[in-house]
Amino acid sequence: MTKRRRARRTAAVALMLAGTTGATVVGGGQASAAAANTCRQDLSLWGPLSGAQPQRSGGVYRQAHNGTTNPSFWLPQQVVSAGQKWSFGFNARVSAPSGTAQAQIDVDWYSTPGGDNSGYLGQSDGPWTNVPVGGGATRIAHTFTVPAGAVRANVITKMRVTNADNTVTGQSCDYRLNGGASTNSGGSATPPPASPQPDPAPESGSGSGSGSGTDTPVAVPGNGTDADTDPDPDTDAGTEPERPAEEPGTEPGAGTEPGSPAAAGDTAAAVHDWGDPIAAGSDEFDYGSETMPSLPNPEKWNLAGEDMDGCGPGHVGNGQRCAKNATVADGILQLVGEANGDTGWLKSRFAQQYGRWEVRARSSATGDDGAQYHPVLITWPDDDDWPAGAEYDFLENSAPGEDCAGAFIHYPHPSEPVQQEHAEKCGVDLTQWHNFGFEWTPDHVKGFIDGEEWFSWSGGENGDRSCIQCAPGPMAQTIQLDNFNGDSGNQEALFEVDWARVYALSGSGDGGEPAPADEGSTGDAPDDDDDDDEAPADDTPVAVRPEDDESEG
Repeated sequence: MTKRRRARRTAAVALMLAGTTGATVVGGGQASAAAANTCRQDLSLWGPLSGAQPQRSGGVYRQAHNGTTNPSFWLPQQVVSAGQKWSFGFNARVSAPSGTAQAQIDVDWYSTPGGDNSGYLGQSDGPWTNVPVGGGATRIAHTFTVPAGAVRANVITKMRVTNADNTVTGQSCDYRLNGGASTNSGGSATPPPASPQPDPAPESGSGSGSGSGTDTPVAVPGNGTDADTDPDPDTDAGTEPERPAEEPGTEPGAGTEPGSPAAAGDTAAAVHDWGDPIAAGSDEFDYGSETMPSLPNPEKWNLAGEDMDGCGPGHVGNGQRCAKNATVADGILQLVGEANGDTGWLKSRFAQQYGRWEVRARSSATGDDGAQYHPVLITWPDDDDWPAGAEYDFLENSAPGEDCAGAFIHYPHPSEPVQQEHAEKCGVDLTQWHNFGFEWTPDHVKGFIDGEEWFSWSGGENGDRSCIQCAPGPMAQTIQLDNFNGDSGNQEALFEVDWARVYALSGSGDGGEPAPADEGSTGDAPDDDDDDDEAPADDTPVAVRPEDDESEG
């Protein structure tokens, strides 16, 4: 989870749909002769990434009282060809008691047709556009050039609203080849802000999933599964997760620039008095050297191979996870992603039901170009019973070194599609060292960056899932640099870990009697779970991003 923001594209053309009244034209300029609108006007092909459960009626897609400052949703997918120019757009409205709002349209590109998310190529982002709170419709659109190898565009929108009690709507999607779209002479030009502020830390995301990891709905952007038709819009899907009462605190490291490296002492353990780490589950990685790198301590970690030559299957069959790609040198664990798809992975042998985890890490792209690896920190069900055992991806990004941290927290539920919550915090330079903490109790799940809380969820159970913090058994830490592309064409990458520590919930440091993780356990979701592969089921929140569900798969 994407994020982690990739380099944002700034050139934008946002043009109004013919016949749409009250919409704002963004970007100025005269439209070319309008091509046919190819977007299917079928609201069942729209669905939630984060925020409230949707209502679909009267040609309008609506997420009411989202409870998050970062609501987002997916729109219909589009078949494309490399080199084409496509204008993707829709009309957006935002209402809230107060505050300001912005929206953005993005595209996830795939080299595979709908339903097969093994071919994720990357994401292109449109510019942020101001949306007047309580005002009329604003056209959110951008013209994109289809990258080499892409045959499918999964269109999504992200929003930033300063008031979490917001309601967002979308309608009149408009997709036109060659960027052609007709203008509305009644619209006024409203350029996007020159310097968008960093995304506010979500109070809690709802209806996302790495969202679960990453789902791309078939006929659903971002998810790779078929979208179900929407249930009765007036029917509740279940209890919404309890939302934090206040915005999270200031950026980590008061007095420093956002995104600057955190001091080693800026930890959740120190700030919140977690006590001493559990020795059996923690590793300072204080061994190995540049001239003689070491495998991670095999008494503490399950590795991809028994020796330096050992490898196993990669994430959903993409490339390989190899022992040689996860080594310790000069006190740092290094997961290396190669152009040929070989990458690093390891899973702790220590598992506990309820507890705290914290990892000091950074990531970077070391190659010039190619499909990007996904750095991920997860607590995974020790018995591999997924999705019933839940999955807590407390750091998940679709590219190394992004400037937004992402998280995908999965509900325990008996079968797919994945149901999850998504959080994102921008202004965090992931090329620098930061301390990522996670707390799981019988009452809640919480995430921390450099000692500061940035997400918290509790409850959310309904007839299809247990409460978000109700994972039924022990969980173990995994550290992953996942390949979503295949056996070639990957951008080389590095995911580094200074230390990984585990704490008992009591803070005693003894950890009670947690069960050691099974030696043969892979901690991987099934191959067909790229969270993007699952379509949202009715009103249940589902994550819709391929990057988003790194899971262990």
